Amino acid sequence: MWKKRPVTGGEGMIGLQGKVVTPLTPEGLIKVGGELWKAYSADVSINAGEKVIVVGLEGLRLLVRRKGTETDRSAK
Repeated sequence: MWKKRPVTGGEGMIGLQGKVVTPLTPEGLIKVGGELWKAYSADVSINAGEKVIVVGLEGLRLLVRRKGTETDRSAK
């Protein structure tokens, strides 16, 4: 039986779900795994409280889409 290698760093963030803390217009803060991250929206704007999926990474900023517009990791 093969075990998956642990995914760390930026690649490990892709596909994770978060919650918007400050509105993404297009940049704001989200919470992922109990941590606050700077994020920017691939959509026009996303309101505080909405759920998002991490779809990319640029330095220490996460690129996110509103949940439901991108397939999340659990659906794969």
